[in-house]
Amino acid sequence: MSKRIYKIGLDAHALAAVGTGNHSYLRGLIEGLAQVDPKNKYLLYDAARAPLDVINRAAKNFSVRNLYLHSALARNVFSVPLAQRLDGLDLYHGQFFLPLGLNCKTVVSIHDLCFEHYPEFFRLSERALLPRLVRAAARRADEILTLSEFSKQDIAQRYRVDAAKIHVVAPGIEPHFKPIQDAAILDAIRARYALPQSFILFYGRTDPRKGADVLIQAYQKLLAQGAINSELIIAGRAGSADAALRALVQNGGLGARVRFIGIVPDQDLAGVISAATCVVYPSIFEGFGLPALEAMACGTPVITTNASALPEVMGDTELMFEPGDVDALARTLKRMLDSETARTQAAAAGLARAQMFSWTRSARQALAVYEHVLAA
Repeated sequence: MSKRIYKIGLDAHALAAVGTGNHSYLRGLIEGLAQVDPKNKYLLYDAARAPLDVINRAAKNFSVRNLYLHSALARNVFSVPLAQRLDGLDLYHGQFFLPLGLNCKTVVSIHDLCFEHYPEFFRLSERALLPRLVRAAARRADEILTLSEFSKQDIAQRYRVDAAKIHVVAPGIEPHFKPIQDAAILDAIRARYALPQSFILFYGRTDPRKGADVLIQAYQKLLAQGAINSELIIAGRAGSADAALRALVQNGGLGARVRFIGIVPDQDLAGVISAATCVVYPSIFEGFGLPALEAMACGTPVITTNASALPEVMGDTELMFEPGDVDALARTLKRMLDSETARTQAAAAGLARAQMFSWTRSARQALAVYEHVLAA
């Protein structure tokens, strides 16, 4: 790249959506870029509602660019195109969408195409708009970033985009995701959230595609067999399946054994994961599957599906099952809970796997794409 200082705009509105994968990815990327690129000037578009800790940890060459119209339509049709011209951006990095009327180079992040594969999980308005807008962004962008080889091939094939312009930039891991072994800290975490000594953990937004209903059914099956003593803890932001999951628990008479504890703040999350006997992430479809990686980084065994991009996250492991297969999950879960050796081996393998991912690495990869686009 030349010695010129470039102005790069980042669509940062998702920073306000704490507890979502989009928030985690954008936060990690910004913090990584702040470490690897002290030269170029970054403007965080529509980040005024972002948590202050994200902004405070960014470097001096990062600044918040306030927008006065925040809805998705107004932001992409009016606010960003106008601000981009006023700011003289050299490159704009959008998230799934690209605003109309930009007169600078463009990169777009498309994490996955779940809305194409499972439209029933989305609102009618999303079903109508997302395929059109994301396809248009994929075709208009100079380059595309995505999270996995699975998503790269999916985008290329479904939208007929040259795979050469799609770059895999996998997520990294926030530094606080690490094994917590201090007994006093773990005791405090258990007291704060009323956690038992042994529990199975699901964490993530309770959307239909996350498969928490399959976990509850597998858990109920093991209880009926007298094959399980651990409780089930469901943590995370309430999604569109939350009411149905709570009804499933109540109707199954599981209220004393299955608890919903809501969003766990970042400062406690690694402790909750570390205290868990295992984490189950039974998602039907993922562009990556960041919760599985975070749990592995905490040294906790992870059971997940063999769907979409999750095998890329998990690597070589037997702790995977077909999405929706209650019996297979119940068998895998019982095997994990019954064997301390299996848990120890899974934890060690997951921890080693997690070391392969870092936000510094991700940021360097993203920066290389920026440089390629700006040099073209």
